[in-house]
Amino acid sequence: MQDEDAIISAPMSESIGSTRARLILETNDNDQIYAAWTGLRHGPKEVMERLYQGEIVDPRAYYFRTTPYFETSSEKYS
Repeated sequence: MQDEDAIISAPMSESIGSTRARLILETNDNDQIYAAWTGLRHGPKEVMERLYQGEIVDPRAYYFRTTPYFETSSEKYS
């Protein structure tokens, strides 16, 4: 499992951005689950600029999808 949590969001072009994240979740019973996902955002240049500045933008103004991945050695959560 990874030892650092990270969320990276970066522009790929004026209208497309990517998001990657990884982290370790700990359950109430102390099992660990590695979670990672990649995502893609697409929208008008003006909307994407606002998103990268941290503004809250109506989600209907752009396309955003992610693909999650989970991994654990726990029998209970596999």
